[in-house]
Amino acid sequence: MLSFPKPIKLSSNCSRWPLSRLEQYEAERVGHEYKQRLPADEVYLSDYQVAARYNVHKNSVWRWARVGGGA
Repeated sequence: MLSFPKPIKLSSNCSRWPLSRLEQYEAERVGHEYKQRLPADEVYLSDYQVAARYNVHKNSVWRWARVGGGA
């Protein structure tokens, strides 16, 4: 089953989602092939940025990450 990506914990109070994981999740969700990003091109998004990407509240993003749901 496809589940929403978990964030990477960068410090005790800082978690970020790699954009490549979100793009891979989106591609798999609609059945497209995902073209991997180069490590040098990786971008990390905050919960606010991920929420804005999916037009939801940041609490929804954390719920998706916790239970595996998604946009």
